[in-house]
Amino acid sequence: MSQRGKWSPLQGAFTFTTFAVVFLMTGTLGYEIKKSGGVPYLRWTDGVVWEQIWWGVGASLLAALFWIVGLRSLRRDSLSAGATLSQPHHAP
Repeated sequence: MSQRGKWSPLQGAFTFTTFAVVFLMTGTLGYEIKKSGGVPYLRWTDGVVWEQIWWGVGASLLAALFWIVGLRSLRRDSLSAGATLSQPHHAP
């Protein structure tokens, strides 16, 4: 379980990865994401939606950054936890 209030870079990694996949796929397939009355919908176009491709590329770069930071923090946490568990405990 995660602590409430503590932010993890992995949350950003999953969010930006999802955002990137949705925008890259819809933009490549020619679906434009629109909003009407606060409700999002897809509209078919005759070609690639380059604006969405660029948003997807930007989100991919941010996702990569967050994945690097998040996985490094996991590794650092697991290494520090392993070091404290492997040290012998001396009775006072």
